[in-house]
Amino acid sequence: MKLGPLKLNAIHAADLLLQEVQWLAACHPTFPADVRAAADAARIGYPSLEAVRRQLWTPQQDEALAWLAALSRARSVLDQVLGPQVDLRTDPDLRGLARWVNQDFATQEQLAGARVVHEPGRGWTLELGE
Repeated sequence: MKLGPLKLNAIHAADLLLQEVQWLAACHPTFPADVRAAADAARIGYPSLEAVRRQLWTPQQDEALAWLAALSRARSVLDQVLGPQVDLRTDPDLRGLARWVNQDFATQEQLAGARVVHEPGRGWTLELGE
C-alpha cells in the first residue's frame, strides 16, 4: 500500500509527538525514562518534514531503510503513550495528539509487512503491508 496524504500527515505529526515526549520527559522527572529513550531512538533516522513533502521518495536505499526502522520505533512509542504506562496528567494535550496521530499512523502489522521499493527514475520509497 502506497503512502497517501493521511499517512504522510500522520508521519509528520508523529515526529511532533516524539519531540513532545522528549520535552515532557526532560521537564517531569516522573515521566517514564524508557518511553523517553524509545522516543530518542525513534528520532534517529526519522523522516524530516522535507522528506514528507517529497512523499518519502529518496535516491538512497539506506535512507528509506532508516525511515522504515524509525517509523517502527515511533509506532512503539505511540503505543506506549496510549497505554497505561504513561501518566498523561502531566500534559493532557499529549493524549489528544497521540490519539490524532494514531488514527492514520501505520499499524504494527502494516509496518511489519512494509518494504522498501525502487522505481526507476524516481528512487526509493516505502510501501506498507496490508
